[in-house]
Amino acid sequence: MIDQADERLREFITAIVGAGVTVSPSAPAAATGRVVGCYLLEVVPAPAERSVRRPPLQVALRYLITTWDDDHLAAHRLLGQLLFAAMADDTLDVEREPIDAASWTALGTPPRPAFVVRVPLRVERPDRAAPRVREPLQVEIGPAGRLTGIVMGPNDTPIMNARVEAVGLDAITVTDAAGRFQLPTLPSSGPPLRVRVAAHGVQTEVVRDAADTDAGVMTVRLLIPES
Repeated sequence: MIDQADERLREFITAIVGAGVTVSPSAPAAATGRVVGCYLLEVVPAPAERSVRRPPLQVALRYLITTWDDDHLAAHRLLGQLLFAAMADDTLDVEREPIDAASWTALGTPPRPAFVVRVPLRVERPDRAAPRVREPLQVEIGPAGRLTGIVMGPNDTPIMNARVEAVGLDAITVTDAAGRFQLPTLPSSGPPLRVRVAAHGVQTEVVRDAADTDAGVMTVRLLIPES
C-alpha cells in the first residue's frame, strides 16, 4: 500500500518535471545529472473522519522533496516548480514548518533547499453488523470543558504552529505566535485526557485528569535540539 503512494508521488513529480529527470526514493545526497529526491521520512497517524459508517484506517506519509542538478540555478528552478505544483494539488499537503537542523544531521547530509509534503493513505473497512437493540435507549449528556495551554521549547521559547491533539477525541489545533492553544468541548469526566504535541520533528504526550480541563493553563515542554 505504501508502495502505491510512492508510485503516485513519482507519477506526480514526473508529470511536473518531465521524463528526463531521475526520481529517487533514497535519502538526499550529492548526485550527477538532474535528480528529484522523494525520501519517505516517516508515517504519522491521521485523525479519523466523522462518519455514520465505520471510518477508514488512515495515515499520512511524510516525504522529503529535494532536487539536484549540476547547475544550482536549475536545481532551484526544479524545486520551485514542484513546490508550487504540490501546493496547488488538493490531494497533497505541503508542511509550513521548515526542516530543522536535527533532521538534516540524522540524514547525514548538509542542509539544502527542500520541503516536506504529506501524502494521505487510507484503507476502507467494511461496516460491522449492528447488534439488535433489546432495551430502551437511554441518553446521558455529560458536562464538557476546555483545555488551554502553552507549548514551550528550549529557554522557555514559545513554539508557534505546534500540533496539539486530544488523543482519541478528534480534537486538533495548532499553537499561535505566543505558543498558546485551546481545545474546547472536551469531556470533564471519564478517563484521563491524553494530549499529544508535535513540532520540529519532536513529539511528546502528556496526561491530564479530564476533570481538570478547566483548571488553569497547562504548560507542555518540547525537548527540541538547539541548532
